[in-house]
Amino acid sequence: IAVDEEMTLNGGIEFGKPEIAVDEEIPELRTRKETLRALQQKYAAEEAEWVRIKEHYQGDAADASVAEAEAAVHAAGEAAREEVREGSASGALRKACEEEHRKLSLQIEGLEALARSAEDACRHADRARYQVAARLEQMDTAHLPHVASPHRLIHQLVSVPAAN
Repeated sequence: IAVDEEMTLNGGIEFGKPEIAVDEEIPELRTRKETLRALQQKYAAEEAEWVRIKEHYQGDAADASVAEAEAAVHAAGEAAREEVREGSASGALRKACEEEHRKLSLQIEGLEALARSAEDACRHADRARYQVAARLEQMDTAHLPHVASPHRLIHQLVSVPAAN
């Protein structure tokens, strides 16, 4: 760095024309310069348009009060909502979705009632099965008196005379 500073201070570096004519020798640079100039003109035109739009709306905002602007926006929003509700494709789609939702809700309620009645029928069948099984067991063991009373079984076993 010290050498660079010394050369600059002593005049060791000469500034002048480049040895190569940039526009003639390097066509890519010429094309790039033309592209950049076109972009500069485009952006200048765009900036002028934005300035014009900004001035237009600032002038309108100065003329209209804030309350009037809010009322206009609110009225436009209500009108748009009403249009959607009554006749647009979104309103029709919403109505169709609500109708399908209502139909599906009714079907779900019907299926829930069916499931409840099936559970009740299963409980009733289970109780009936236990009753039938108990009655069948009574009928099968009626001729065996000791089955219902273990005391009677023990008494019969003890009272049997021993054979000598």
